[in-house]
Amino acid sequence: MYADLSLRPGDTEGALELVRAAARMGYRLLGIEDSGGIDRERVREESARHGAKVVWRRTITAGDRETLAAEARRGRGRLLVAEPLSLEAARYAATSKAFHVLRIRPGEERVVDKSTLRLFKDRGWGAIELSLRHLLDGWGAREWRYYSVSLRRAHAYNIEAILVSDATEPLELWHPYTVIGIAVAAGLPIQYSRRLITSTPQRVVSAAKR
Repeated sequence: MYADLSLRPGDTEGALELVRAAARMGYRLLGIEDSGGIDRERVREESARHGAKVVWRRTITAGDRETLAAEARRGRGRLLVAEPLSLEAARYAATSKAFHVLRIRPGEERVVDKSTLRLFKDRGWGAIELSLRHLLDGWGAREWRYYSVSLRRAHAYNIEAILVSDATEPLELWHPYTVIGIAVAAGLPIQYSRRLITSTPQRVVSAAKR
């Protein structure tokens, strides 16, 4: 079952279009950013009609642990993703059971290390997230380093990882085969590459329900 755990529509109609397009590509597990103003029931009904399941997520971007902790308390009941702006915030997010995913930004590849692995193990689970959005904004050495280094480090340290589109409209979605191909091109084994959009996202969602 293919999964894209980060769709970012601007309204209900946009969410419905993304659900339909993603389902046609073969995605059956979808995460939608809960930005407010979206009719959840309509989205749920449309996703069920197309054989897909929707989970609601919230991404919290902050540079300090206090802000992350305060925002996490307001985000309960959703798939919570921490996007840290500092190493201190990243370490906190990796230890906090409030967060289900640690989002890695370009230039922060060093966060994918033994310390993050140890912190994930100490709390019992954890995964990092990489956004394919940066490939749409520009393709260069910096962007490729973000993917290749982060993914290779995750594989080397046995850190769970997921790839997401951050699509705001159907044209920004990536076909599952293309996503897998990007990971393989980065030097990952095909089995690990498939896990980035199949079993690992499913485990993330299961952890969020605990």
